[in-house]
Amino acid sequence: MKQTLLFIGHDFHRHTKSNRFILDLIEKKFDVEICSFVPDYGENGSWLSSLKRKHYDVVLCWQLMPSIRVLRQFCSFDFGVFFPMADYYYRAQKDVTAPIWREYQDFQIISFSRKMHEDLIANGFSSHYFQYFPKPEETVPDGDPDSVFFWQRVSHINIYTLLTLLKNYGIRHLHIHKAVDPGETYIPLPYEYQGQMNVSYSSWFENKEEMLKCMDQSALYVASRYCEGIGMSFLEAMAHGRCVIAPNETTFNEYIEHGKTGFLFEPSAPKPLPKQEIRTIQKNTRDFISKGYREWEKKREEIVPLFTQKAEKDSRMIQKLATIWLRREPEVSANSAPQVPSSSLCVKVKKYVDILRNRSEIYHNIGEKRFCGIRYFLKMERNDGKRILIFFFGIPLLSVEFLEEN
Repeated sequence: MKQTLLFIGHDFHRHTKSNRFILDLIEKKFDVEICSFVPDYGENGSWLSSLKRKHYDVVLCWQLMPSIRVLRQFCSFDFGVFFPMADYYYRAQKDVTAPIWREYQDFQIISFSRKMHEDLIANGFSSHYFQYFPKPEETVPDGDPDSVFFWQRVSHINIYTLLTLLKNYGIRHLHIHKAVDPGETYIPLPYEYQGQMNVSYSSWFENKEEMLKCMDQSALYVASRYCEGIGMSFLEAMAHGRCVIAPNETTFNEYIEHGKTGFLFEPSAPKPLPKQEIRTIQKNTRDFISKGYREWEKKREEIVPLFTQKAEKDSRMIQKLATIWLRREPEVSANSAPQVPSSSLCVKVKKYVDILRNRSEIYHNIGEKRFCGIRYFLKMERNDGKRILIFFFGIPLLSVEFLEEN
């Protein structure tokens, strides 16, 4: 009889199926119950009521960090496993000093970012590093070396970034995939460039195969997030032999060697890329993915057995963190809410101009809301979450600051 596992993840991944590769491994050993929801960090969340107050052998949290203390009020379990993602770890949290990490100190942590893994180990957590590789595609065309597929995901890395990076390349065709992440703003191609190259557009495709077919027409692929948890989209592009251009951040720079298997750039100050033979980079990329996939096929079998092993944390390092967690733990009673000074509510329309000028600050999306049927998004600032931005139609409109008492 199989053991039982509760898989807690973001509802977004239920549609993208980007975690399917790990579920396939888990389902060989466990009967899996999946709980997907859209996180709301201001409340416990109604998703907890869907749990059946039963016992599981393992609870696995994929990217999301629900309160384990609250979770144990709705179910029980013997072992805990956490798959953190580097994009949230570095862009929203920055490190492990947020008090929620105290509740994960006894979890086995599976890291797909080497940088994040080393940070976790250095702070005493039981982290295990695995580098994921997709299966290489051998029969796809090389694509046009003078054509680029650009998927704008975030506001700050936009068409102006791409035009700067590819200044030394005679790009004849540009395909813009206009499917920005929630709360981000699409930046259109400047009018003066619209007659200089053939431009095509897409928003969402009928299926994944249609998108890959479109992507394969171009030899160049621009990955436009600040950093990635795993990076399924750019890894898939590499598996198709594309020359990927990406920010010099994890996990991009853990796969791409600048000038050999793609290009890396500094998102805060992009510069024109050196002129190189794209076909050579494509060949190197295919060879790299093929070798990595063979290693992944062997290494991945070591992941699931870790789920039922006791976490080997460094108690000395964890104790050092405990003093920081206690200092940062908010003191809020059950019948009270955080006090927000009314003077901290201010209009932030100016930030929209900063986005266009590539000077926007970095925020992380933490949830979708509705007001009178209109969608808006909350985003948390990088510096310890003390300020939350409210976005309407992609425009950063209002800011609420939570000030610490003296």
